[in-house]
Amino acid sequence: MILKPIIVVFAFLTLGLASCTVHEQFVVRNRPRAPYADNQPPPPIGASVWIPAEWVWNGYQSTYNWHKGHWMRPRYGFIWDRGMWRQTPGGWYWIPGHWRRVR
Repeated sequence: MILKPIIVVFAFLTLGLASCTVHEQFVVRNRPRAPYADNQPPPPIGASVWIPAEWVWNGYQSTYNWHKGHWMRPRYGFIWDRGMWRQTPGGWYWIPGHWRRVR
């Protein structure tokens, strides 16, 4: 039956695409204002990593969105690099926070 192999291939492609992260790159003229004071609650479990709050550009609405800080489970062999705004001659662009492998 040919239907079963097609379903299996489709499932693998769907799972593979779902695990990809795509970030659109926007260059904006004005850097966002300084972050608000972010209340850091106690960690839900002992080995947690605090992901700080940040302003993230929403190009569809041409505005900044405030993303609150939150706790995440650590990834073995990785550390969290927080997101940051970087200035270029054309304006500011956002580098999203991400897990970086420790060498």
